[in-house]
Amino acid sequence: MQKKLFLSIIAAAWLIACNITTVARAQKTSKTATVKCENKVENDSIFEVCEELPLFPGGNMALMMYLNENVKYPAMASAHREQGRVIVGFVVEKNGSLSNIRVVRSVSPLLDAEALRVIKAMPNWTPGRHEGKPVRVKYNIPIQFKLQ
Repeated sequence: MQKKLFLSIIAAAWLIACNITTVARAQKTSKTATVKCENKVENDSIFEVCEELPLFPGGNMALMMYLNENVKYPAMASAHREQGRVIVGFVVEKNGSLSNIRVVRSVSPLLDAEALRVIKAMPNWTPGRHEGKPVRVKYNIPIQFKLQ
């Protein structure tokens, strides 16, 4: 129970920090975003910054709850005292499905596999939008594994 609570707190803090960084980066690069708006959006373009970011169903709090309820610390990883932050990257497609799911930052094969399993099982997201149209958006999620 304490592990789940701790994972929830870490995930919440990380998501809040990521959102603040994303907002700050979007504000600093508004001229770049304006230039992109003048270009025609191609069908297969993958955006890192767009007008509306993709959203997990129910928002960031629902995402944290999903991770808290679904991430299971692998028994072998716990026995080997493996811990750390796995960062999983993926693309939120125009229809909200996730593709190109991969580990961006690895900790161990066991923890990486668990992080990938949870992300692959996620429901479809609300896609990102640019110029009023749904677009493909690159997204990263950190998943913290910490032993007590």
